[in-house]
Amino acid sequence: MLMSVLIAKIFMTSACIGFGMFGGVFSPALFIGVAAGALATKLLVALGFNDIASVVTVAAMAAVSASVIGAPLSAVLIVLELSQSYEYAVAAMIAVMVCSLITHRLFGHSFFDRQLLDRGVDLIKGREAIALENQVLEPYASQDHISVRKSDTGNTAREHMERREQTEAYVVDEGGVLLGKLNIHQAISCGDDTVDTHMDRNPALLYADDSLKQAMIKVSDFVGESLPVVHKKSTQMAGSIAEGELFQAVIDVQSQARTIERD
Repeated sequence: MLMSVLIAKIFMTSACIGFGMFGGVFSPALFIGVAAGALATKLLVALGFNDIASVVTVAAMAAVSASVIGAPLSAVLIVLELSQSYEYAVAAMIAVMVCSLITHRLFGHSFFDRQLLDRGVDLIKGREAIALENQVLEPYASQDHISVRKSDTGNTAREHMERREQTEAYVVDEGGVLLGKLNIHQAISCGDDTVDTHMDRNPALLYADDSLKQAMIKVSDFVGESLPVVHKKSTQMAGSIAEGELFQAVIDVQSQARTIERD
């Protein structure tokens, strides 16, 4: 009977959660823990361990519920409050520690933690890291950059840079698709030749849907004035962003995360 109710409860709880039906996980965890502990008790009694068999059921209940909800201390305190027994609390503490360690290594800190991990949210990283992963780069892309055509001469590009007091320009076509990048030295080398003869055809770039965290990793080895921000499929420019602007965006998001945590 114990084996039947254990398997049936696991199956029905999994089916209800999987189909999105209304229901919790704490009470099923208690039920499954009690059933598993009762089965273990039967085995221990058969082997002659009658002295510890009485606490195994309670310890199993605490261990399963603690691993499911991710609250080991609460599970031990619940056992202590309900049983008013130091022996039961110690047994529950040992079982909770072992079960929580195994669950953390193989599954996650809790059932809810596993749900977040499946959605790409890792709470272990902290609130600031999660905020950086959820904030895309596109809103921070600036339109304050120089765009030239590949048919423009180096002298023309250099004049644009001098007038705008910048040292880099982006070569785009009529549709705004990024073709390359040109710095002041390459523009001088071009002279009266078109910029496509000296431009960098594979510049370091960022995608508009990159997170701020991904952008920070990409620019870790970057040396230059700014990076182009393009749409991934079309490589059409969404703007550009300087290293200082990216760092400021990261600082702002981190500050907002800290403010939320303090409040």
